[in-house]
Amino acid sequence: MTQQTHAHRRTIGLAVCVLLVVAGIVACLWAVKHRYQESATPPAPSSAASPAAGSTSPPDSTGPSAGPSAATEGFPPSRSGSGPAGSPAAKTPAAKTTVAKPVSVQLPSIGVSSELLHLGLQKDGTVAVPSFADVMKAAWFTGSPAPGADGPAVIEGHVTGPKGPGVFYKLGSIRVGDDVRVTQAGGRTLTFRVYKTERYPKNQFPTGVVYGNTPGPELRVITCGGTFDASTGHFRDNTVVYARLV
Repeated sequence: MTQQTHAHRRTIGLAVCVLLVVAGIVACLWAVKHRYQESATPPAPSSAASPAAGSTSPPDSTGPSAGPSAATEGFPPSRSGSGPAGSPAAKTPAAKTTVAKPVSVQLPSIGVSSELLHLGLQKDGTVAVPSFADVMKAAWFTGSPAPGADGPAVIEGHVTGPKGPGVFYKLGSIRVGDDVRVTQAGGRTLTFRVYKTERYPKNQFPTGVVYGNTPGPELRVITCGGTFDASTGHFRDNTVVYARLV
């Protein structure tokens, strides 16, 4: 494997690590910037009666995903070498061009059907996120594998919006055994089966577990979760759904 390929994979991995910070925080900032706060907290995963703290080690504190505070004032840049290159997340493979791009996602058990935005990095190296007009649309992070390729494809969406719940407000209601369907360009639909749901405190997010490479095609569906912290303007946790292609 060439040095250039290794460098490219490190860049992809770092971009995915930054997605953790950006996607999680931006979804939560809705409640502050648009003065909307759902009176009831979003549903929690069944495996997360309390946050899954301590299940894995937190991200390296020297990396770009050291904690959500890094993105409170804006979107942190993703640059090669700025994070722990040896972490599992740094080995996440790039999307394969032989796999058709995703165009929509369906989570029947929670009544979600959304077209998929394709969001990558902006010119300044920061991760693009759904606009304020797209609170009810999910997004595939193009720095992760395309759904159907080996590795964890990352899909994220807002938990709340200016007028009410976002596309993934009910994500915590997903249960093991539920299906997540992704339709590709050309019309083929892939079915992924949920095998785990978790809620992680943002300052203890297990980057390697969530974004680490996998031997086969998987999905990670991510949004905010837990209780809303009025002092910071953020939800305290991230809800993560793990699913495998069937």
